[in-house]
Amino acid sequence: MSKHRGPRTRPRSTLTITHATTGHTHAARTHNATPAVGPNRLINTEHELDRLCDQFEQRYTAVLDATIAEHGWALQGVGDDPCLPRHVYTIGLTGYDHPELVVVGLRTHPAAHLLNTLGEQVRAGTRLTGRRQCADFPGWPRLALLDVDPGASADLLTFANRRYQPPDGPPVDALQIVWCDATGQFPWEPGWVLPHDTQPILYYPLDPFAALDDEDEDRHPATG
Repeated sequence: MSKHRGPRTRPRSTLTITHATTGHTHAARTHNATPAVGPNRLINTEHELDRLCDQFEQRYTAVLDATIAEHGWALQGVGDDPCLPRHVYTIGLTGYDHPELVVVGLRTHPAAHLLNTLGEQVRAGTRLTGRRQCADFPGWPRLALLDVDPGASADLLTFANRRYQPPDGPPVDALQIVWCDATGQFPWEPGWVLPHDTQPILYYPLDPFAALDDEDEDRHPATG
């Protein structure tokens, strides 16, 4: 009859470490290890987030400075904010004493092409103004330039305003580059075939080329 040896004990897990200099080995326990002391400080979430935000701001500003110094302006894209329409805008044309430019509703690459092409014209000395149409623009049968409402500038051109808006002053001036649909129509024209929220207009009235006096007369016809 064999002797009862009792329950078998589970061996402790070990990790063998070889010292490169001596070739000696020793066993180190990896389970049931008790740390010498606990953490000596609490993590302040707000403080850490503020610190990370400050680091981001510093790095972003450095990238912005380098880009503007090399090219004359930078392009900022906004596309993941559910509260804002997708748009791309310039940061730096204010340095040419010129409004910044913004494109709403286009994908990044065609928007960047429009902004860079017009930016080159600004750098060459052209002064772009609102309430005008641009014909014969490469790739687009029709474009329009509209003044951006100051409130829309403050909401959409965040980093341009952080850089150029005077303390207690108005938001930066900006022009919206309005593009036409495949039929050559603008969003305020009856033949526009895309959803109306595809390209929000950052200017009022809806028909920016109608004379304001004429609109007032339509609302309040003369009597007598």
